Amino acid sequence: MNSETEVIRMSPKKMLSILMMQYGGVWCIVGIAGFILILLAGFIFDYRFFMLALMWVFLIIPMLIAFLYFFYGMLPLTTFNTIPHKIKFEDSRLIIEFFDVEEWEKNSSISGGKDENEDFRNIRYSRSEKKDITLEKDNFKEMKYGADYVLLFFNPPEPGWLWLPASSFANGDNFKETLRQFN
Repeated sequence: MNSETEVIRMSPKKMLSILMMQYGGVWCIVGIAGFILILLAGFIFDYRFFMLALMWVFLIIPMLIAFLYFFYGMLPLTTFNTIPHKIKFEDSRLIIEFFDVEEWEKNSSISGGKDENEDFRNIRYSRSEKKDITLEKDNFKEMKYGADYVLLFFNPPEPGWLWLPASSFANGDNFKETLRQFN
């Protein structure tokens, strides 16, 4: 099983959506329920509850999002998902090679593409000076599947996760075969 991905990089929008799905689901429900209750109190009791609802939207909810980002998104083994990298699968381990972005051109048209990396075109990458990371199969405790990606979670002493989009492989069969053999 020797396969590798294209150069991938997680967008901030994708990072926030994964953080909200994995860690912030309960907090989102609490935040929305609290907002609705405060709005109802504003309609029923006093208009000053509307000010409290605005405080809830502009103070409490952004602090919850910042907490998720700093507590889970800034984990050392999670932050490299946002750096351009390539993942190589070799037998019972994977190697993460890092790249630097030399230049890119922002795409002016909004495309409904399958991947958020399609927002850029003419991207040229150069091999980074950063040291590659080699991880054994035993470093991962579980896989969680999304609509178009897989998250590989690290064992508890090493918190964090590795994002693996399906579009980073040459074809879908290669993606499925690699996951089957790595699992």
